[in-house]
Amino acid sequence: MKWRLILIFILPLAVGIFFNIEASAWLTVQTPPRQPSPPRRQSSPSTPQRQPRQPSAETRNPPTATRLSFTLPPKGAPGNREGASGRGYCTVLGKAPLTALIPGTNIGLTIAERPTFWFYVPYQSNPRSLVEFSLTDDRENTVYKASFQLTATPGIVGINLPQKTPGLEISKIYRWKLKIICAPENPREFESVDGAIERVRLEENLKQKIEGVKGRDRILFYAANGLWYDTLTNLIELRRPNPQDVQLAQDWEDLLRQSPDIALDKIVAEPVVNCCTPK
Repeated sequence: MKWRLILIFILPLAVGIFFNIEASAWLTVQTPPRQPSPPRRQSSPSTPQRQPRQPSAETRNPPTATRLSFTLPPKGAPGNREGASGRGYCTVLGKAPLTALIPGTNIGLTIAERPTFWFYVPYQSNPRSLVEFSLTDDRENTVYKASFQLTATPGIVGINLPQKTPGLEISKIYRWKLKIICAPENPREFESVDGAIERVRLEENLKQKIEGVKGRDRILFYAANGLWYDTLTNLIELRRPNPQDVQLAQDWEDLLRQSPDIALDKIVAEPVVNCCTPK
């Protein structure tokens, strides 16, 4: 009797434990293992756009060429580089007057034996207008004298000393004069400009330096050493085949606009024309 009572209580408990164990095993087999969820992606700030590379200081500000600056020698001479016309025959409205391309001191230096003289002529080409050019030495002896006709003007013209003309002597000051008779029927109606020129000797070390440079560098050398006629002539000759050269155009302005030593602002924009042929 006692054993029966024990079985009555123990048997249901044992059966329950058995079924719980079986159920757990079945669930373990049938239920797939839970896959670990991927790590949550952290939000990141938007990637900034790539900025263009900034140029270096050298790229932003490239080295500029040496500016042309003329060194004016401490010399002066009597003269008149701008014409003063008489009555209306020589007057050209809206144009600068007849002007010699020389410094305001009325004298220019050169190392050339036969330099070129430059003038701005405001008059229209006219075969009837008589142009006279003369060059005299320090004793008023005539070295060169010639008459010309105006062709291709208005503009800047150059007058060359012919090869047959005696070359300028070193350390001697010469006087020149350009005279234009505007009305041939009235010789008193004329306009003229005059000034001086001196040929100088280069020191040996400077002579060697100039032989080693060409083109624009030679022009800068002439300007730095106060050689007016050589600076002007070589700059004009270099600009003629290179009319679009920005640097040479700037050099031209720098030379003529240099104030108060040069101050030829009125003729900076005037063209260089082919004139004149001796009669």
